[in-house]
Amino acid sequence: MPARLRPILVTLGLLLSSVPELEAAHNLLFSEHPIASSGMYFPEYVFAADMDNDNDLDVLATSLGLPNRLVWFENTGGSDRFGSQQVIDAPWEYAPSVVRADLNNDDEPDMLSIEYADGTIAWYANEGGTLGARQEIGPVAAGYWSLFAEDLDNDGDLDVLAASIDDGTIVWYANTDGQGSFEFRQTINTAADGSWSVFVLDLDNDGDPDVLAAGYADGSIAWHANTDGKGAFGPRQVIYSAEDGAASEFQVDLDNDGDLDVLAASTASDSGQGTIFWQENTDGLGALGRQQVIATSLYGACSVFAADLDNDGDMDVLSAALMENKIAWYENLYSRPVAKAGDDRTVQEGVKVTLDGSGSSDTSGAIPWSWVQTDGPDVTLRSPNTARPYFNAPQVDAAGAKLTFTLTITNSQGITASDSLDVTVTNQPKAPVAKAGDDRTVAGGTAVSLDGSASEAGEGSITAWAWAQSAGTPVTLIDADKATASFTAPEVGGADETLSFTLTVTNSAGLSSSDSLTITLQDSAGGDDSGGSGDDTGGGETGGSSNVDSVGSGSSSGGGGGCALSPSAGLGLDWLLLLAPAVLARLRRPRRAS
Repeated sequence: MPARLRPILVTLGLLLSSVPELEAAHNLLFSEHPIASSGMYFPEYVFAADMDNDNDLDVLATSLGLPNRLVWFENTGGSDRFGSQQVIDAPWEYAPSVVRADLNNDDEPDMLSIEYADGTIAWYANEGGTLGARQEIGPVAAGYWSLFAEDLDNDGDLDVLAASIDDGTIVWYANTDGQGSFEFRQTINTAADGSWSVFVLDLDNDGDPDVLAAGYADGSIAWHANTDGKGAFGPRQVIYSAEDGAASEFQVDLDNDGDLDVLAASTASDSGQGTIFWQENTDGLGALGRQQVIATSLYGACSVFAADLDNDGDMDVLSAALMENKIAWYENLYSRPVAKAGDDRTVQEGVKVTLDGSGSSDTSGAIPWSWVQTDGPDVTLRSPNTARPYFNAPQVDAAGAKLTFTLTITNSQGITASDSLDVTVTNQPKAPVAKAGDDRTVAGGTAVSLDGSASEAGEGSITAWAWAQSAGTPVTLIDADKATASFTAPEVGGADETLSFTLTVTNSAGLSSSDSLTITLQDSAGGDDSGGSGDDTGGGETGGSSNVDSVGSGSSSGGGGGCALSPSAGLGLDWLLLLAPAVLARLRRPRRAS
């Protein structure tokens, strides 16, 4: 059984006055959470095990008041943590000690029990979640009270250790085949006046398991060294004795400093008032600090257990108070700070992102913060040694990117806690920029090209072009769905005319943009082409003295009645070129003598 599941049962009247008390370096705080205060009659033994194979520790308890009473409480993980009690149909009459351990190496926890009335030790195989047939390990004697399962001979399977509360006898049985076949090995002790509880740990750091036992009548804590690593145990060595009653201790690292501390419970023999306390291993070598009370005023405190019940990385305490019919657990609040980096989130590229670790806590005081980026595109994290650092989300492609940040806080004892969060940065699709071109002026009747090829896609590429006329004389647009469209400008007479066109582009992200331009049309003739026709009705020269060199509009009544040209006639260049030969011929004709 792993160290975190090792129980400690504590008898009445524990006094540890003989243990020198040193100043403690760590001052732990615990919060009480009741599990059961009704329906359990005289709970005497509690321990933790994963009863439903969901990777958390549930609570099991035995009752002194009801025969066959074995119950368990599921660890639900909710705010109340443990559910209501569930009764296990136990096949024994009265078992003061029950252990859950894999005795046949099938990776399923079996049930080991000891029956107080006749001292029989038996185990029950786990057969698909139900208890199999009773298999006796060995008859002992009436009064056996405490059990423990551990590999005492280092052969890879679990053996069984048992102790009698009546005469203090401690015995162990070897698991000979690893399948649950047991045979008696050794009577370890008969010297103690009643052994209330036993458990196993390596006290002399030689790599093999030793036995630790609590005496009932003399209040002693003693141990037996495993002398050969194969289960040959040496004589009883008393660690300390109390003045009244019996005592038991449990060694566990409660303050996470790498050494084993002492966890214990006591009940005064005169008042019955119980206390749960712990003592720090101040130097790592067994020098115990002062008693630090976890809970008090527990009448008949008879069982404690240490395990990480809330899966937060530190050891919590489980207890039973016999006279109060109460089972409770005590959450270890101080041994480890709590880092909370905040919830994962999704943001858009380019925005300012502020991280928030202000939900972190540590009972020792001010928190030194340390934020680091551990994954994703590199960003510059500002104020990383505060609760609320910030950064600018990077530009990302359409796939986006995930950035991971880790917050680490360290308490005054140098114990750290970390938490991480992911910030997913999404791509903000960019709209295209339509560019229809510059406004311009053209002559009527000419071919006009509209060019939007300078447009920008923004995100991806431009997938659609759409030219449309929005004002002016309607024209027929050619290739209106392409980057470059064209049309023939209509003829205009006299005043200029304006045509307006709009280009709309759409990109692969489905975003659109529009731009417009204006085309101004001018008269293709440049002016009025209706100059005078001349009515050459002179019939001959009558002696008029004038020579025709002016341009007019209408008939000439003098001289020979010719066609006059006037600069004000406003004729176009084409007409001037057409009339030029005739004019020149007329001017060259010889003049008659008067």
